[in-house]
Amino acid sequence: MSDSYDGPPIPPEFAQFTPRTARALTRGGYRCLLDVWVASDDELLALRNFGMLSLAEVRATGP
Repeated sequence: MSDSYDGPPIPPEFAQFTPRTARALTRGGYRCLLDVWVASDDELLALRNFGMLSLAEVRATGP
C-alpha cells in the first residue's frame, strides 16, 4: 500500500482490493471480509473515500 498511509494496519485479506478501498474499509473499522460482506450498501457508502466503484469492487468478491 502507499507509504503515506498512517492508519491502522490493513488486513492481508484486503489485498485483493485497490489501495483506496482497502484503506477506506480499514479506517471504517472493518478487519475481516465477512464483516464487509454482511454490511449493507448504505453502511459501506457512508465510509470516507468509499464510493460506488469501491462498493462494486467489494460486492464482486462476495460469497
